[in-house]
Amino acid sequence: DGAAALWVRDGAVGELEALAARCDDAALRETLGFGVGIHHAGLSERDRDVVERLFSTQQIRVLVATSTLAWGVNLPARLVIVKGTEYFDAKSHKYVDFPITDVLQMMGRAGRPQFDDSAVACVFVHAPKKEFYKRFLYSPFPVESHLRDRLHNVLMAEVCATRAIQTLEDAVRYLRSTYFYRRLAENPSYYDLDLSRGDDAGRRGAPSSSSSSSSAADKVAEYLKELAEATLGDLAAGGAVVLADDGFSVAPATLGRIASYYYLDYKTTRDAAAAVDRLEDEVLATTDATESEIAAIALLCGAREFDELPVRHNEDALVEELALRLRGDDTHRVLASIEADGFAFDDPHVKARCLVHARLTGTPLPIADFATDSRSVLENTARVLAALIDVAADAGALRLTLALCRVSQALGGATSASRDELCQVPGVDDGSALALRKALMLAPSDGLAAATAHPSFRAALDKVLLRGDHQHPRRRRRRRRQYADDGDDDDDEGAVVGAVVDEPASTRKERERFLDALPGAAAHKKSAVVVDLRAALETLDGERLDDARVACDAEYVVRVALALGAPASSRRRPPSTQPARATTQRSAAASEDDGGKEERRRRSMLSGWWLVLADGDELVALKRVGLPARGSPRRLDATLRFTAPDEPGPSTLVLHAVADDLRGYDATIELPLEAVASPSLQGEDAA
Repeated sequence: DGAAALWVRDGAVGELEALAARCDDAALRETLGFGVGIHHAGLSERDRDVVERLFSTQQIRVLVATSTLAWGVNLPARLVIVKGTEYFDAKSHKYVDFPITDVLQMMGRAGRPQFDDSAVACVFVHAPKKEFYKRFLYSPFPVESHLRDRLHNVLMAEVCATRAIQTLEDAVRYLRSTYFYRRLAENPSYYDLDLSRGDDAGRRGAPSSSSSSSSAADKVAEYLKELAEATLGDLAAGGAVVLADDGFSVAPATLGRIASYYYLDYKTTRDAAAAVDRLEDEVLATTDATESEIAAIALLCGAREFDELPVRHNEDALVEELALRLRGDDTHRVLASIEADGFAFDDPHVKARCLVHARLTGTPLPIADFATDSRSVLENTARVLAALIDVAADAGALRLTLALCRVSQALGGATSASRDELCQVPGVDDGSALALRKALMLAPSDGLAAATAHPSFRAALDKVLLRGDHQHPRRRRRRRRQYADDGDDDDDEGAVVGAVVDEPASTRKERERFLDALPGAAAHKKSAVVVDLRAALETLDGERLDDARVACDAEYVVRVALALGAPASSRRRPPSTQPARATTQRSAAASEDDGGKEERRRRSMLSGWWLVLADGDELVALKRVGLPARGSPRRLDATLRFTAPDEPGPSTLVLHAVADDLRGYDATIELPLEAVASPSLQGEDAA
């Protein structure tokens, strides 16, 4: 108590010890009783809230925090000590200086206007840099522009998204309107611009002010023109923009539109487009879904958006350890993929791959910092994946596009392709999924939709998790002895036998919300079709093609109707012909309308879908669509435009409806058609 009293408010020692016992972080439990708090992004939200509250109310007097605290949390103090001004940069494999703005922010935490008249900030620096920081503190440096470092993506957005730049002159005019242009004239050497005359006249005597300013202005103009030309040339080489033959006019390209829309680096779409053909061949060469998933994840994590993922000093050993500890059969395949690509474990992209695979296999992370890094990676995967799907679709790579869509499903359900679909249910691991299949006598082909539509699914799930049927026999016997007094009869399949042992209440609530959100999840209430997909061929002016005869090389439309969780009594049928139809789950015999109460309780799941139209192994059309969050049934209508085959003869289009967040709900239907070499066919059909 004597040691703790130095940093703890009087009378607060006992309260701190009680709070420390409830903390999740082991280091925080150790230090909090002594009046020392710890704050970093790896802490749980509850632990962070406890530390912030105790420090702001002065119940503890010392807080050890990372540099990010200066930006994200307002916790002023009388004394701030900046222990060092360097951090380890994985890209350069060395320690580099913090940006001056970060140091300023850390120092800015010193000072509590409501408590102190003065404050102290101590900055510990490497001795050779002492004078630099002293000068900086008393005479701040001017703010310089960093637009040049990011100019490629800025100009790409102005060309492809806003269309503000359509010529080279527009690009130069745009640069003249920026802060970069203002600083270019004030501090040219910072931007590698030499304004010296370099001629004999300039050396013999001082030039006149008018000729000097004219020369400087000409050099600045030439510098801006060369910079704009070089940047647009790089974008054109990367497929982001299209330059006219005269090098003057510039227009958007598909890759540039994709990168601008999803706010990505142009190099991400450039590199993905270059790898599409190779990866499509790899995916076509294998029938193993896990191999396709690993290849798609490698493409995803190779994006430039993961360049800045931190790999701290000596953290490569932890990344390798994580790769070796991946659950299931994924370890050897992931390691083989990393070795084949020639990457090392100190590469940020390799770390991103391992974190994604850890999420999909349910592998625990070795340290708390990895949890923060994993959140950072997962926050970026949705938009990067959507962009990669568009890039692959633009190249007509059907198998790679579907593989990327299924990675999106795997991330949404936190379950890899090598695991059972039932593991998408919160709290269900591989062992309990196997036990649940045995209890319900499910076929190997039955997925999540079929399982959750089983009348005894929830009761069987409760029994499996409560009894621990998926665990070691000794532990299973111990759990059954523990709950022997419950009076549960093993033969009563419909009984709900109680709470799951050793499972947090939050997991149980999350599982209930998850199951309530699934279409047809309340199967004991006789819900009907899970996914109802229909499609029909039409001409461009909306005439239905009953005989499926199309003219070669002409454009047509596939009209798609997708319904989710539709009751059997309210299935809508098209007014005229019977189009192709497919369902992913057999419907129940009847359905009772309970006023939509269950529907209103469901959160928005299975809202995003990809409609993929294929002709053989070639993708001919793709559209991202969204189901309404409410309604019974949740239904949408969409159209896909395609060009008929250029050779006469029969062929078959295949329509895939792929959910973006869960496995087990996809639907596929075939659309047979007959291409005929008749240029007047469309007009005759319309007549």
